[in-house]
Amino acid sequence: MLTFAEQTAPKAIDKHYTPPALARYLVGLVPIEKTDRVIDPAAGRTRAFLSAFPRAGRMHCEIEEGTDFLATRLAYDWAVTNPPYHLLWDFIDKASLEACKGFGFLVNINGINSLTPKRLALLRQRGFHLRRLHVCQVKRWFGRYYFSVFAKRCGACRVSWDRTSWQ
Repeated sequence: MLTFAEQTAPKAIDKHYTPPALARYLVGLVPIEKTDRVIDPAAGRTRAFLSAFPRAGRMHCEIEEGTDFLATRLAYDWAVTNPPYHLLWDFIDKASLEACKGFGFLVNINGINSLTPKRLALLRQRGFHLRRLHVCQVKRWFGRYYFSVFAKRCGACRVSWDRTSWQ
C-alpha cells in the first residue's frame, strides 16, 4: 500500500474543510469516553474535528505537517475525520486495523459506494459493525454527505439526518 504522501490527489480537486459546528455535532454522535484516545487522521488546516475531541488523549496527523496517517503506526481508541476522498478506503482499512473501539468518517456518496459487500465483510471479520449513519449537507459543497460510524459493538445501525445546511 502506498503511503498518503506517495499518492497524488486528482488535480481538479480542492480541499474542502469541514465547518467547525458540523464537526462538533458529528463528534457528539460518536460514543467517545473521557479516557479514550482519539485521533483526527487528516486534521487539515482548520482542525475542526480535533478541536471537538475531549482534551485528554487527543492526537492528529496532517500530511502537510509531515505526519502521514497511512505511514505511521499509532495506538488509539477512535479515529474521526473528513478524510481525503480519493484515499477513503485506505483510511478505513488502516483504522480498522488499529482502532480499539471504532472510527467515524464523513464521506460523500462515492464513499458509501466504496463500502462493497466484500469490504463490509472484511470490516465485520475485523470486528467492526456499522452503528451509525448520519446524513447532512454543507452549503458550499455539492450534494449530501454521510457520517458513518463503525464500532466494535454489534447491534442495529441508527440512521439519522438533519435539515441544517451547515456553513
